[in-house]
Amino acid sequence: MNIENGDMYEVAAAARDCLGYVHIADSNRWSPGFGHFDFESFFKVLYNIGYTGWVRAECLPLPDEEQAAKRWIEYVNDMKEKYE
Repeated sequence: MNIENGDMYEVAAAARDCLGYVHIADSNRWSPGFGHFDFESFFKVLYNIGYTGWVRAECLPLPDEEQAAKRWIEYVNDMKEKYE
């Protein structure tokens, strides 16, 4: 969606009533923090539109499965603490 639909933040806000499940990965398909996508702004949009559904990592298991999962869990927990 980041490439195909322009401004992801505007698209997410416009689709607020249709969102039920969000898949995310960084710009290079790695876990958050390994690319250049602004996840914090995206999570802020989700918070501001009242999104309470699932957010799923759809990233490559790089640099390895354990590090990718650990990074994803840490990042999501940080965002939950910040926006809940």
